[in-house]
Amino acid sequence: MLNKLKKYWVWAIVFAPFMIMLFLHIGVAIGEYTGVNLNVKGIEAKDWFMFAASYLGGAITLSGVVLTLKHERKLHLHQMNIDQINKEKEILTSAIVELDLHFPAIVYEHFRELSTKDGVYNGVEIAELQRRISEKQRLLNQWRVIITINTEIYADMSMKCSKCKMKCNFADTCKEFREKYENISKNLYDIMSLLSEHINQCENNGFKNNIILQHKKANSEQINSGEKPQYSDEDIKLIENSRVNLKKNIYIIRDNLKKIGEFNKKEIPELIGLVRSYYIIRMNNAELLCFGNEKGKYN
Repeated sequence: MLNKLKKYWVWAIVFAPFMIMLFLHIGVAIGEYTGVNLNVKGIEAKDWFMFAASYLGGAITLSGVVLTLKHERKLHLHQMNIDQINKEKEILTSAIVELDLHFPAIVYEHFRELSTKDGVYNGVEIAELQRRISEKQRLLNQWRVIITINTEIYADMSMKCSKCKMKCNFADTCKEFREKYENISKNLYDIMSLLSEHINQCENNGFKNNIILQHKKANSEQINSGEKPQYSDEDIKLIENSRVNLKKNIYIIRDNLKKIGEFNKKEIPELIGLVRSYYIIRMNNAELLCFGNEKGKYN
């Protein structure tokens, strides 16, 4: 409503001098035919013409200033939108880069290098591996929050898109990006959880192996000295049976590592393409919003 009133005022200012000229001509014509002077005493027709010309000049100048200010405002708004869109593109690109698909395999191979003959691990090295895994999981969760807050990927576009006349497929692009990004993130998070659990189980098995060796060594020394063994076969068997069978875990981990590695061939390139589509659509919409062009320039 306010915008319509502004337009009416602009048109009123522009057409006012023409209306004055029209009424002036009518007044002069009436004076010529009837002898009745409708003009103010001492004010001749040329004075009205000069006034109308001055008014028209002022109206044209004012219109030029208004149009310039309006255009500058659009340019400023457009530049702000471009800056925001470029920032969103950087965020989405960084989020994809943080999907480090090689990290689980690197951690797994590093852990295999730490294994010893008796299955006992260095506690400091194990703690560092677990820290790296937890840090990577934290970053995955953190980037989900960053994307949600700083981009339109997770925004509810149903209301906006239903009212919008432009068919830009923005909502579909966001939905497809979400599905692919969350699928990769979930698989990464899950394999790192499996690795963390596997490392813990291997470490616990190592502790138990060490206890069994100590028990057997103590029994051997006691037997050699003619004493009764301190630990029975049942005690040692109980500890042996409490160890976790890791073969199944290893097969599951390797299958998941292979699955994660395959994402580099299809899912990651598709994510990159969706970021590009997201950027182009946002740029086109920003131009249409500010300048009302029917065709964007970022195709």
